[in-house]
Amino acid sequence: MCRTQAPGGDQCLLLIRVVDSGIGIPPEQTQELFQAFTQADTSITRRFGGSGLGLVITRKLTELMGGQIRLSSEVGHGTEVSLSIPFPFREGMTGRPEPLPDTGPVLLYDPHPQMRDVLLGLLQRLQLQVGLADTFGDLCERAENYPMVIWGQRPCAEATLPRNALQQLRRRFSGRLVILCSSTVSEAPADGNTLMLHKPVRLKRLQQALRPGSAQPADPGPGQPVLQQDFDLLIAEDNDFNRLLISRILEHAGICPRQARSGLEVLAEVERQLPDLILMDVHMPEMDGIEATRLLRQSYPGLPIVALTANVVKREHQALQDAGISRIMLKPINEQALLETVQTLCQRSLAHVATATGSGPLERLDIDPGLLGQELRLQLDGCLKGFGRRDRQQMRHHAHQLLGIAGLYEMPELEAATAEFHQLIEDGDIRALWQALWRLQRLIEHQTLPEVTGEKAPEPMA
Repeated sequence: MCRTQAPGGDQCLLLIRVVDSGIGIPPEQTQELFQAFTQADTSITRRFGGSGLGLVITRKLTELMGGQIRLSSEVGHGTEVSLSIPFPFREGMTGRPEPLPDTGPVLLYDPHPQMRDVLLGLLQRLQLQVGLADTFGDLCERAENYPMVIWGQRPCAEATLPRNALQQLRRRFSGRLVILCSSTVSEAPADGNTLMLHKPVRLKRLQQALRPGSAQPADPGPGQPVLQQDFDLLIAEDNDFNRLLISRILEHAGICPRQARSGLEVLAEVERQLPDLILMDVHMPEMDGIEATRLLRQSYPGLPIVALTANVVKREHQALQDAGISRIMLKPINEQALLETVQTLCQRSLAHVATATGSGPLERLDIDPGLLGQELRLQLDGCLKGFGRRDRQQMRHHAHQLLGIAGLYEMPELEAATAEFHQLIEDGDIRALWQALWRLQRLIEHQTLPEVTGEKAPEPMA
């Protein structure tokens, strides 16, 4: 149950109450539940899953927001957890959005019914006439009767620009505006009459795109961080999804970064053109970030290199410093700190340094949560296969990938479970390793995200 309460002043309380009718918890064990990896009954993990971190994380987050958490339980009757969190009042949006100039009707096609309805609702809020196309062929046939079309890509579309289909549409619709909405395509169209909007589409961005003469990217809104356009930044990160997040942060600040997936690719990119700054992951295939930095320092002693790592071990930090790293930044990435670091090390200025707050990085940076689910399950699949083959190197590689993802995307429970699994790979206790992998699989499978692998954990070992 969730409700709000307004005690007065400029704040309100968000009250959350969760009640179950389960087995209950003895009074002497209630407080222990707020300690990491602790459960009232150690057999519960085997029977119901879970790692014993949920209440610890909930209490920490609640206290960080200035709230309180309470737990009461009775053996045989169940448990109740209640939270109260203060929030400032925010004035709601009143009236309709400012109407657009007379742009004429819009033709909309999106193969996903729910996304089509969302886009239709946004267009109707902007007081526009909307025609709906049933298929892509229908969109092409009817496009010439509309001054602009909105074409939504299906959720699992390829992450490349649909050039052939776009050309097919353009043959019927040359010279007019096409707005392409996608959760996977990141490449901007080359022509000046096609705009890219990332799903989920926001009303403000759609409104900007529909204004006459908006075929160029809209100016950043107030308070959005902006770096000067001539920055040449190189991202060195072997995980595709982590690289996407860092790229989006920089793109929102006005930079289109270059990318490398290994230390060897970093050296090749630097040889091709010296960047203003490198954002360097530590653990990469073929050549890690420490070795790449050491080699770069021989020829480019003044090149700014920022290490991005989820590892807080002092030994690794010392190795980075010895190699010549300019600065170490810990994951999850603080966007404002990252941009200010780029400003300082490149000796440039920021137009604005305030960053958006109040939403997660996936929503704020228009990254499809489904892609995160796919990436988590792909890395889990690698861990499972490595365990089946008793391949410690394969397990270490995929565990490292999961650690990086959990650090970047602020997933503390997954990070803790993966760290435990990673440590047990080195310890050599096969049964304990299986148990840690089983907990890791439970965590990832309970994410409400699409399945991409059918690999399952091996059967319990004798």
